Amino acid sequence: MDLGSFFRRLALVSFALCGLAVIEMDAAKASPVLDQQDGSSPGFYPIDSTSQLIGQSFKVGIAGQLDSIDVYFTNSTGNGNVTLDIYSVNSQGLPSSLLADSSNSVSALGLTANSFYAFNLAPSDLTVSAGEQLAFLLVPSSATTFSIGATSPATYAGGVFFQNVPRGYKADTGSLLFQTYVDPSLTVTPVPQSLSLMAGGLGLIGVLALYRQRRSNLSHG
Repeated sequence: MDLGSFFRRLALVSFALCGLAVIEMDAAKASPVLDQQDGSSPGFYPIDSTSQLIGQSFKVGIAGQLDSIDVYFTNSTGNGNVTLDIYSVNSQGLPSSLLADSSNSVSALGLTANSFYAFNLAPSDLTVSAGEQLAFLLVPSSATTFSIGATSPATYAGGVFFQNVPRGYKADTGSLLFQTYVDPSLTVTPVPQSLSLMAGGLGLIGVLALYRQRRSNLSHG
């Protein structure tokens, strides 16, 4: 076998090792997991159009990417949308700065029975840290009415239930029924085998590059 054939095969092996490393690190990623929840037996809290907004603050327990928030709906009318906004919070646990949002059409939610319905937040790439306090706010469009599960007194200790008032937001008694899901994959450290594979592949690519450089120098010498 001549040197040219040898290094061509070496190049294939190098790229294969790097590819295996990427696949192995990707396989190490976790699926979204349940983080915070209040799943008590609910009472029902009616929401009418945009004249009334309610939300819930919560404390993140798992670091990673906030994947979705499920909220317990009971029924709805109209053809509008329901948007879930994610906020950072102030010292009172009330909304401060908008971070992300997700919208569902009322018809897409298919609110025909009491159930949790998911608001997908994965496209927002919102990274959260354990212990971080956040809040979600439910915003119905015009001509939309729905009811949502809530408890009173509060059964969730990691945040506060709130509603909008003319000058901002006001904490109230009770808590909304919700579930948060976090994808912890962004905090996964590559396993040592993956790093070894990638290092080996990059090293072989370096050898190949050096060989090509020397061959080019000889041909022009």
